[in-house]
Amino acid sequence: LQARAQKTHELLLSLRNLKVIDIAVSPHSERAFSDRETRMAVKRRVAFERLECIGDNAWGSHLSGRMLLVFPDKKWAHCQMHHSFNTFRDLAETNTNLERMFDLLDIAELLPPASRSIVGDGKIKADIFEAILGELNCALYAHEANLWGTSE
Repeated sequence: LQARAQKTHELLLSLRNLKVIDIAVSPHSERAFSDRETRMAVKRRVAFERLECIGDNAWGSHLSGRMLLVFPDKKWAHCQMHHSFNTFRDLAETNTNLERMFDLLDIAELLPPASRSIVGDGKIKADIFEAILGELNCALYAHEANLWGTSE
C-alpha cells in the first residue's frame, strides 16, 4: 500500500507541476487582498467548490463501477444486497476516509507552504482531496477523443 501511495504521490506532484492540478491546490488565505487579488481569490474559491462537487460525484460513480467490476457475481440489485452496496460506498465516501487518503498520499506537499499550516485536521482535507479528483476528472474529459478521433 505504501509503495502504491508513493507512486501516486509522485504522479500527483508531476500533474501539479504540469498545471493539470492547479485550482484544487491553490492557496486560500484569510489575509487582505488588493481588489484585483480579492476578485481572483473569490473566483478560485468558486472554482474550487465546483471541482469539489465534481470530485465527490466522480468518486461515488467510480466506487460503484469498481464494485460491480470486482464483484460481478454479487446480485447488487436484489433487496438483500443493495444495503451492503450502499453501506460500502457510503463508508468509502466519508470525510474520515478521504482525510486518510489525503494523509496517505501526502497531499499536503502539493499545497503552497503557506496553505499547509492552515489545513490542520478535519473536513478541509476531504474537500481538497475531492477537488483534486474533480480537477483530474475534468482534465480527462477535456482530453477525451471526439467523434472524429482527435482530442482538443
